[in-house]
Amino acid sequence: MRFGKAVEALRSGGVLVDVRTPAEYSTDRIKGAENIPLSELEGGVQRAGWKPDRPVLLYCASGMRSGTARRRLKALGFAEVGNLGSFSRARKIVAAADQQDSGPR
Repeated sequence: MRFGKAVEALRSGGVLVDVRTPAEYSTDRIKGAENIPLSELEGGVQRAGWKPDRPVLLYCASGMRSGTARRRLKALGFAEVGNLGSFSRARKIVAAADQQDSGPR
C-alpha cells in the first residue's frame, strides 16, 4: 500500500494489525496496533468483529507475513486490506498519521 494511502486509511479509522508472534510483539510494538499472529488470523479477526468494509492495515517484521495475511483477508471478503510491509515502515506511516492528526485544526 502506498504511504499516503496508508496514512489516510489510518486517519479514517483503519485498524492496525501486527501479524508477528506474541514474542516479537512483546519486544517492540507500535502504539495502537492489535497483535493477531498470522497463525491465528481468521479466528482473531472473527473475535475482533470487524466488518469487511473497515480498512485493515497489516505489518510484520519484513512484510512477508503481512503479505500472506493480506491475501487471506481479501479471500474472507475484506475490501480494503493494506500490507504496510516491515515494522520500520509501519512505524513511519503511523508517525506520519499521528503528526497530521496533531496539526492545527
